[in-house]
Amino acid sequence: MLLPLLVALLALAAPAHAGNAKPATVPALQRWEGGQGSFAVRSRTRVIAPKRLRADARLLARDLTLQTARRKPRRGDVVLKLGARGRRLGEEGYRLRIGRRVTIRARRRAGVFYGTRTLLNLLRGGGRAPRGRAADWPRYRERGLMLDTGRLFFPRKWLEQRIREMADLKLNLLHLHFSDNEGYRLESKTHPEIVDDPHLTHADIRSLQRLARRRHVTIVPELDMPGHLTAALEPHPELQLENRFGQKQADKLDVTLPEAREFVADLLGEYLPLFEGPWWHSGADEYLGIVSTENDYELYPQLEAYADEKYGEGANGKDAVTDFTNFVGEKVRAAGKRMRVWSDGMPGGALVELEPTAAVEWWENRTSHPPGELMADGRELTNAGWWPLYYVTGGPLQGLRASEEEMYEEWDPWHFEGPWTTRWLTGDPEPEPFLVPEDAENQLGAQLNVWNDVPHAMTVEEIAEGIAPRLRILAQKTWGSPQLTDDYEEFKTLGGAE
Repeated sequence: MLLPLLVALLALAAPAHAGNAKPATVPALQRWEGGQGSFAVRSRTRVIAPKRLRADARLLARDLTLQTARRKPRRGDVVLKLGARGRRLGEEGYRLRIGRRVTIRARRRAGVFYGTRTLLNLLRGGGRAPRGRAADWPRYRERGLMLDTGRLFFPRKWLEQRIREMADLKLNLLHLHFSDNEGYRLESKTHPEIVDDPHLTHADIRSLQRLARRRHVTIVPELDMPGHLTAALEPHPELQLENRFGQKQADKLDVTLPEAREFVADLLGEYLPLFEGPWWHSGADEYLGIVSTENDYELYPQLEAYADEKYGEGANGKDAVTDFTNFVGEKVRAAGKRMRVWSDGMPGGALVELEPTAAVEWWENRTSHPPGELMADGRELTNAGWWPLYYVTGGPLQGLRASEEEMYEEWDPWHFEGPWTTRWLTGDPEPEPFLVPEDAENQLGAQLNVWNDVPHAMTVEEIAEGIAPRLRILAQKTWGSPQLTDDYEEFKTLGGAE
C-alpha cells in the first residue's frame, strides 16, 4: 500500500514536460505558446480554404506539393480562414495554431499569406513543424527594397525572384527607380525616343504586378525629376535647364518651360494607369545646391522669375522647383494615388511648400529636415537613411557600406542617420543620429536602397547575393518582433539560413 502511494506522490511532484520553444524563424514571431510534439506534412495533407483564399491556398499547396480542397477539414490538413479577432493583428497579422491540423486565421488575406510563409519556414529542414500557437503582426506598414534599375538594368526574371524572396521574409514594398542619368529603363509609347535598351516593357510591368499581387508586394515606380534626367533629356536638349552663360545642364529639366511640363504630363498620363499600386515616386532630389550652396540658383535667373510671376515678390528659385513637384503631385492625386519624394528636395523655398499629402523617404542629414520635425508636421516618413540602408555598388562609396553586423546590432528602424558623418569624412565631430518614437504612427517603415553609382561594377547575381543577408536583417527589424538573439553571428543561422 505504501509503495503505490509513494509512486503517486512522485508522479504528482514530477515537473510537466515543457512546451516547444519559440521556433527560429526570420522574422521571429511576436508571440508563441509552445505545445508538445510536432505536425508533419503527409501525402494525404490538403490545404482547405474558402473561395476568397483560393489563390493563397493554391500557392501554399504548390510550395508543399499538396492538393487544395474546400471540404470539411480532417486531421493532418492545413486550414486557411478569414475572421480572426484582435485589432492588433491589423491588415497583415495572423494567428497560427499547430496541432493535429494547422489553422491559419487572419483579418485580411495578407495576414493569411504571411501565416503560410511562417508555416513554410517552420517546415524547412525535415517537413515537421512544432506544435503550438502563435499570434504575429508587423510593427511597420512598409518593409521594402529600392532598386536603381536606371543605371543598371535588372531583368524581369531577376526581379521576379526578388519578389519571391521578399515575400517569404514578409517584406512588402519594391521601389523601382526606373530613370537616372545613365539610363531610362521603362518602355514609353508616348516618348519612345527617350528609352534605353535593355528596358522593361509594359507587358513586363503587368507580369511583375501579377506576381507581386499574389505575394502581397506593392511596386512603387519612380521617375526621378526634375534632376537626374540626362538619359531622358538627351533627345530633348530644348528642355534642358540653361544657365545665365547659355550652358545647357544635361541632367536638369527646365521646370519653367510649358513644353517641359507637357513632356512630363505625357509620361505621367501613360504610366499612372499602368501601375496599380497606391504610390508614385517623383524623386525631386539633387537638382541644385547639391555640394556647394543655394547660390547655385543665382546661375538660373529664370527660376526666380517664374516663381515671382506666379507667387509674387519674395519667391525664390527653389519655389519654382517645388511648384513643379507639386504639379507632378496634382497629376498623381488625380489618378487616385499619392506622391513620394526624397527628403533632400524639400527645403529651400520661400513661399511654396511641398503638397501636404506627399510622403518622404528620408536618406541624408546635410540638407533634409530632421525626421522628427517632418513627423511633427504630419508627414508620413520612410527610413531610407544612408547608414545602414545604402548598398552602393562601384566607386569609393562601395567600400563605405555599414557592415551586416552593424546593421543588425546597432540599428533599428526609428534610428535615422545620413552619410555626412565622420564614419567616412574627416574634421567635424560626428553628429548624433536622429531618433524618433519607436511606435510613431506616421513612420511608414524602412527600406534597403541599392544604388548602382558605377554601372556594371557588380553583376545582378552578385547584387542578389550581397543584399540577401541585409534583407533578412531588414525583415526582422521592420517586423519588430522580439529578437531571438542580439548576436549577428547567431542570427545568421536562424531560419535555416546556414
